[in-house]
Amino acid sequence: MSKNYSSAEAREKLSHLVQEAEQGAAVERGSFWESYQEFRRKYSDLDTADAFSGVRDPSPGRDFSW
Repeated sequence: MSKNYSSAEAREKLSHLVQEAEQGAAVERGSFWESYQEFRRKYSDLDTADAFSGVRDPSPGRDFSW
């Protein structure tokens, strides 16, 4: 049976998880792409336009020449 833990849960149970792995329990790791797709499914209603509004300085910056 596969178990999934959040980062916080894994930190709390680290010694237990290490013991399980040492005893031969399967340790699964998904690819970045799988994790990214899961994140997008889980947070599909996330409004990124609103989340990142006001992050970038709208000023044109300084003059530059080579």
